[in-house]
Amino acid sequence: MALISKYGEYGVDANGDGKADMWDLEDAIFSAANYLGKSEAASGNIEKALYRYNHSQEYVSEVMKYATLYVTEGYDAIIIPQPGKAGFSRPVNGEVTSGFGHVPDFACSYGQPIPASKAGKVIMAGWQNASNPSEGYGQYVRVDHGGGYVTIYAHLSSIKARAGDQLSAGTVLGGCGSTCSSTGNHLYFEIIINGVKVNPLLFVGE
Repeated sequence: MALISKYGEYGVDANGDGKADMWDLEDAIFSAANYLGKSEAASGNIEKALYRYNHSQEYVSEVMKYATLYVTEGYDAIIIPQPGKAGFSRPVNGEVTSGFGHVPDFACSYGQPIPASKAGKVIMAGWQNASNPSEGYGQYVRVDHGGGYVTIYAHLSSIKARAGDQLSAGTVLGGCGSTCSSTGNHLYFEIIINGVKVNPLLFVGE
């Protein structure tokens, strides 16, 4: 907290972990909002505050464009993470057989071990709908990594993890499969930040 005082009291420990971390999404958002608020955005001078933050009129125009889209159209901007800073690894090395916006699938062989992409706590492990195995994710595991980050590993042939398990990165949580209505073995892999699905390839590479 001494550094927060040193640099103008703008940093915010939004997730309560004892530090204002610029690589943490929650901390960064609240810190930026705090800075802008103290730079006259709170009194309505939003463009002036944005200019003070970046000293670029082009930047101000770009931010205001997306702000307008968000208000008028419910627009969800794509979140661009800092490469490697979120600490995720690619769960399997298979080819990406379809991309984000449809199904982010990774090719894998039946029963191939599927590891946790990052350390976290299992919050769901099982069928999405046991009475209808062809529905949705089929057999899947959902892992909470803290800081608003969640991963989902779906269409699994088997599950080794259980709800409540604390996993290390690389711990096998299940086997590759084709449960639900899919037509071939693959891993359906999602990364979710604060409830919003993002392109996992931005975190783990093409």
